[in-house]
Order: sequence, then C-alpha cells, then structure tokens
Amino acid sequence: AFRVFTFDPQHFPDPAGLNAYLHAQGVRAVWMIDPGVAAAPGYPVYASGTDRDVWIHTSEAEPAPIRGTVWPGPCVFPDYTRANCRRWWADLYTEFLATGVDGVWNDMNEPAVFDDPSHTLPVGAWHRADEVLGG
Repeated sequence: AFRVFTFDPQHFPDPAGLNAYLHAQGVRAVWMIDPGVAAAPGYPVYASGTDRDVWIHTSEAEPAPIRGTVWPGPCVFPDYTRANCRRWWADLYTEFLATGVDGVWNDMNEPAVFDDPSHTLPVGAWHRADEVLGG
C-alpha cells in the first residue's frame, strides 16, 4: 500500500542506486510526496505525527483528527498552520533527500480527498493555527 516517505522494497529496493543510475543517464529525478498520511497503526509517519499532535481536526467542538480517503486509503492530514507540524514534516525529508533525489513535488496539497463531493476537506475542518497566524 502507498505510504508517504517510503519506498516499495520490491519495486525500488535501492532508491539511491536508482538516482545514481538516472544521473549517469543525464536524467534528474523529482519524486512525489502527498500530504495524505495513511492512518495505519504501525506506520512510523502516522505514529510520529500522532505523537506530535500535528493533524487537522474535525472541528473545535470535536477535536479529533479529520479523516479522508486518498491513495493510501483512510488518511489524516498535516496542519501546516502549526510550527511543530512544519518542523516535523521538514524533518521527514532528511532520509528521503539523502537518496540523491533532485527535487520533490508536494502533490495534492489542497488537500484533495476522494470521498467528499467537494474533493477537499469540509469547510469546518479545524486548522489550529499558531498565534502568529491568527490562531
């Protein structure tokens, strides 16, 4: 199943080697990241985000991570209006970039979801912005 910041070990067993091969051919690699994080127990990105309380919530009255369906299935979404979330998300790139990738495309950052008629999170989704952003 799709898991952001991971590589399928069967299809991409050596991401650094793949990038080295592409570079030798004169090709630059831009890899895609989606902000929909699989809400899967045991998945380290989900666990670390949950531990840091970085998810967008359903509402102020119901403060629980909002869920939507995207490529991995049921997902939660980072609340980039919070500095602790931005630091956590940036730190996730360290190992990913160490493979020699030339760029990253942060796709579906609206955030897009498949299971809502508007194809995004509900209007009432609670972004718990830092004070500097008006929160």
